[in-house]
Amino acid sequence: MPNLFSAMQPSSLPHAIETESWEHVAKMLMSFPIEVEGSGRELRRLRKELGMLKHAMYGQFMTYNGNHTIDASFFVGAYKAVSRIERGLEAQGIKNQRFVMFLKLLFHRLRKQKLVVKKPMAIQNEFGRMKRVVENANPI
Repeated sequence: MPNLFSAMQPSSLPHAIETESWEHVAKMLMSFPIEVEGSGRELRRLRKELGMLKHAMYGQFMTYNGNHTIDASFFVGAYKAVSRIERGLEAQGIKNQRFVMFLKLLFHRLRKQKLVVKKPMAIQNEFGRMKRVVENANPI
């Protein structure tokens, strides 16, 4: 897959994420390199976790149909995963990792989506979890 960032200026990336279709954003996500260097056990685990998150988000974005909704479980889970990965990278001495910053830009767009809970019986539990995540997490 060609790298969609080769001709893109860094300042245009947030604008591109905000204005492009979800399909194009998914392709941008897949072409963005993870770039976690090192061979330690913890770094390998974090690299694998980033790769799994990348593929999960790609699958989610490719199925969006333009109705401006997002599954609340996916949003909360992805947000927690990015926060956990970022803390793990910082513990390994890696700060401002570009792929994590790209994911944070995606969350700015995801915040504009309407949340949908797919299991009606889990609505209160889901919103309780979401409230705790928002209250306890650092702002993106």
